[in-house]
Amino acid sequence: AAAHLVGPQTWALTVQNGLGNPEAINAVIPPGRVAIGMTNWPADVPGPGAVEIHGDGVVRIWTETGVADPRIDAIAGALDAAGLGAAPDPHVEVVIWEKVAMNAAMNALCCLLRETVGGVAASADARAVADDVLKEVMAVASAKGIAVSLERVRGMVAHGMAEHADHKPSMLQDRLAGRPTEIDFLNGAVAAEGRRLGIATPVTETLARLVRFGEPKR
Repeated sequence: AAAHLVGPQTWALTVQNGLGNPEAINAVIPPGRVAIGMTNWPADVPGPGAVEIHGDGVVRIWTETGVADPRIDAIAGALDAAGLGAAPDPHVEVVIWEKVAMNAAMNALCCLLRETVGGVAASADARAVADDVLKEVMAVASAKGIAVSLERVRGMVAHGMAEHADHKPSMLQDRLAGRPTEIDFLNGAVAAEGRRLGIATPVTETLARLVRFGEPKR
C-alpha cells in the first residue's frame, strides 16, 4: 500500500515479531535496502491512540544482506536518540530467533488460554508446554546454523514471567479484539521451516493449528 512512496534510495526497517517479514518487504524494496532486527520493548494498547510501556527494552538491527552499511549506524543512532536503546548488531539473526522462540511459546499460549503472562506462569502444565516449544524452536534455529542458546531464552521467559506478569502479549490483544493474529509468522513459520529441515516441531505446530482455529472467519 505504501509502494508509491518508495524511491531508489528508500530503506525499510522491520523489527516485527516472527519470520518472513523481510521477504514480504522485498516485494517492494530489495534486500540491499532493508534493515532487519528485533525489539523487546514490552507494550500494551489500552485503547485507540494510546500505548503503555512497562519496563525497559532494546532494539537491535542489521542489514538483511549481512553486509555492513553506514546507514545502519544512522538508523540505529536515530532510534537510540529517541530513547529506544538501539544499536547495530551483525548477529541480529540470533536475537530474532531467540525472540521468535519466546513469542512462539508465550504469545500462542496466552492467546489460547486467554491469560496474561502471569497466568501462564502460574501453571506448571503451561510452563512445561512453553519449554517444549522453546526446545523445538531452538532445534530448528540450530539446524540453520544460528548460534542460539536455550538457556538464554529460558532466562528471557523467566524474566518476562517475573517482571511482566500483567502483560497481554500482542497475539492475545489481537484475539480479544477479534483481529487476525501473527501465528503464521511465529509458530506456523517455525513449523514450516522445521519440515523443510527435517526437524520435528509437534508442540509448536499444534499450537499454530489451535490458534488458527480461533481466527476470525474471512
